[in-house]
Amino acid sequence: MSSEPQTTEEVLDEIERLDQNITMVLQDIDESFSQCNYIVSTKILPQIDRYAESSRLVREQARRWIYFFRAASAPSVPTADRRTQTVRDTKDKQQQQQQDVETPGQVVEAPSTTPEQDELLEIGTQNLPE
Repeated sequence: MSSEPQTTEEVLDEIERLDQNITMVLQDIDESFSQCNYIVSTKILPQIDRYAESSRLVREQARRWIYFFRAASAPSVPTADRRTQTVRDTKDKQQQQQQDVETPGQVVEAPSTTPEQDELLEIGTQNLPE
């Protein structure tokens, strides 16, 4: 820039030139967005749809394994309190079964699951997809 002050006409010419540059850059951006949208909608999304359809059966079959591995990944560490409670529960069940056998005419309930099995089932059902 020169040390001379610019005239109003020179300032207006500079503003006009900058406006034109901004407009050209915005047009380039718009063209790029349009091209990207075209590529995504005509090439990428159809491929994703085909992949989703071809892998649908695999995903459905894998849900069982996902449930199994999630349940297995949260092992139950036995503690003294849990062992004591398990022994008590087992004795209570045995006594109840003995009473059921001794009392004719009553409906006998099916054996229930152990606390560890209940915990695994609870963990697994929390992680199942909707």
